[in-house]
Amino acid sequence: IGTATETSSYYKAGSKLSSNLKGAYAATTDGSGHNLDLMAEGKINVALVQGDVYNHWINAHPAYADKFTVIVTDRTEHVQLIMREGMTEDDLQKKGAKIFVGLQKSGGAGSWRNMQLLEPNYIAEPVYGELDQLAINDLVNRKYDGIIRTSHIDPSNEFTMKVNANKGLYFADVDDSDLNDKIKLNGEDKSIYNFTTETYKKAFINSSVKLIETRAYIVISNELTSRKQRAEIADVYRDFKVTLFQWV
Repeated sequence: IGTATETSSYYKAGSKLSSNLKGAYAATTDGSGHNLDLMAEGKINVALVQGDVYNHWINAHPAYADKFTVIVTDRTEHVQLIMREGMTEDDLQKKGAKIFVGLQKSGGAGSWRNMQLLEPNYIAEPVYGELDQLAINDLVNRKYDGIIRTSHIDPSNEFTMKVNANKGLYFADVDDSDLNDKIKLNGEDKSIYNFTTETYKKAFINSSVKLIETRAYIVISNELTSRKQRAEIADVYRDFKVTLFQWV
């Protein structure tokens, strides 16, 4: 089962799945895109994948669309856009714009590639690197125009707290209607993103932000698993769907 790094919720989910499937084990990888590449190469049977990364990958590899069974889990990931006060997502459609997306195989980078696929007017040049305090400082110092981060918008998260502690930064709305596309999964049309509004606190004041939300997928190779194995994976997910991605 391809997951991500050992500290990730995807690795936790993969470990829980594998412990309940005979002969399975959770493999650490570079994340969603890497998992799909490994499955196409026949090196893994199952992959945990960010939904929008799956959409981008399957558009580049359409021959695999009918070779995978996809379980859309309840795990949601928010595509967050952090910008300087006074800027909006429209600034990412301007010539010369730059957007920090994290490491090349990170969820944020995958989300940005998919957003560009759906809305070609997003022309901001991606900047890669570790998503840390230096990245926040560089945004404040105008080295780029925004930061894309794909994860839960959790007020207790260290990165979220650092953004909220900076008076010149805020979570900008992401609500471009061109992102409202569908993907065909197991023969059914599903939304790639859901549009949602989340509330967070900044300086003890409740603020709301419009976000796009993707789901985590369990992607199973039809060629490398039997129908019985696919049914077993679905059963395990059903039994653990509430806690699968939790570090408990």
